[in-house]
Parts: sequence; structure tokens; C-alpha cells
Amino acid sequence: MLTGYWYRALPSNHVSRGELQKAMLLEIPLVIGRDQTGKAFALRDACPHRGMPLSCGRFDGEQVECSYHGWRFEAQSGQCQLIPSLTADQNLKVDRIYAGNYACEERDDFVWVFIPDPGPASGGFSRREEPAAEAKFDVAPPHPHCRRAWRRRGPHRRLRPRRMRDQAAVTARRRTQIF
Repeated sequence: MLTGYWYRALPSNHVSRGELQKAMLLEIPLVIGRDQTGKAFALRDACPHRGMPLSCGRFDGEQVECSYHGWRFEAQSGQCQLIPSLTADQNLKVDRIYAGNYACEERDDFVWVFIPDPGPASGGFSRREEPAAEAKFDVAPPHPHCRRAWRRRGPHRRLRPRRMRDQAAVTARRRTQIF
């Protein structure tokens, strides 16, 4: 898989405030939404508790609630805010639990998501690091028709556009390959 790149997830007009949308990038299920301020966010579409898709839950504009046990996650960071079944005598540190979050930007009428290089498996109990500064969108495409994935070229170089194949064609080709 090509990790460490920005990918188009959805057209911006498909993501409205207070609603959750499903997307699949590099066989990673994502839930994409827009918070009350209008900023887009992307989380892994799986609750770290039982793996239930977060896209099946509720979203109040600030927190995404899992439909299975009601765990609530902050939309931008993915940090767990509430576990309703905890009692006062239980001392679980809720703030250490995270649903996987991904850097998300809006450019050229699309919501773009940065898929980072995979780190060590954490089981939902550690925060994903923000992408390096060179992975951030810092320049606009030179022409309006340049709507391609962006590639990192190192900390001393600027971002450069990279050709991106049609995601459906890549997925179909991957399914037909014999491993």
C-alpha cells in the first residue's frame, strides 16, 4: 500500500454538518464528517472497544457516539470523552483511549485524508501523531485542473503533485491479483 500520501476521500458537498459519511481508502474504513465550526474530520470507522462502525452511531456536531455501547469520541482528535457504563468506583483513564484519527484538509472541492505510514500496533490506547510538517498542504495546485494526490519529497522540499490512478481501478486490480 502507498502510505504517507494524501488521498481524495469525498467531494466536499457530500459532507455536511452533523452528518457522518463512510469512505474507504487503501482498504481502511473511514468515517468523515464536519463539526459545528464546519471543519472536516476523518476517523477510523471502528470503535476501539468492539469494532462497531462509528458511522452507524450518532454525531452531535462535537462528538461521535458508538451505537453499540455509547462510547463518545471527540471528532477532531478521536479521543474518548465518555464511557457511559463506568461507575464512580471504576478508575479507567478514559482519556487514554483513541479512535484512530487522520489528518484531513479541504482543497479543490474535495476532502483529502492523509494516510500515514503504519506505526506499531497500539490497540486504540495511543494517540496517532500528526503528520510531519512537510505532509501538510502548504501550496495550492498551480492549475485548477490539478486535483491529484500530494507526495512528500523530504523536509527540505516543497510538496509536489503526484499522479493518482482512479481508486476504483486500483481496488479492482488489487482484487484480481493472486498473492
